[in-house]
Amino acid sequence: MKKTLRRWLPDAKTVRENRSLRWLAPFLGRDELWYLSRRGVALGMAVGVFFGLLTPFAQILFAVAVSILLRANVAAAALSTLVTNPVTFAPVYWLAYRVGQWLLGGSGAPPADHSSLLADLTGVGKPLLVGLVLFAFTVSPLVYFGVNGLWRASSAWAWRRRSRRRARAAGA
Repeated sequence: MKKTLRRWLPDAKTVRENRSLRWLAPFLGRDELWYLSRRGVALGMAVGVFFGLLTPFAQILFAVAVSILLRANVAAAALSTLVTNPVTFAPVYWLAYRVGQWLLGGSGAPPADHSSLLADLTGVGKPLLVGLVLFAFTVSPLVYFGVNGLWRASSAWAWRRRSRRRARAAGA
């Protein structure tokens, strides 16, 4: 799996040698930002999901900037912002709005007064913001611990499989 990912994802050398990205090399050119490690990928995915859920614009920019500060995997952060994409955007935001309405004690129905766009946005904005913040702060730690746990389980499984192969080879 790691070999397949390494083949598709860029590395620090690619960023440093790319003419259009060379100016970002002091930030993105560090090897640890592109290395596939358990901690780096888990943290990068958590950061990406956090900003993917929290912000409707410039998600990748925010996720990459924070992943650089936290020394997380930049590619994992950028890709995991796609948790909200054209297919999932509407259901996620609708659910966040409904959860926000429920938490704020509202009826769950959007405001009926459609006299102005500002009235619609103020009626929807607060519940939506509460729901999105709740989702971002709950889902991103779940992603971090989930990726971390899956990585550990995968490594343990591969280690046991190699041990069994070696034992069979030694016994044969």
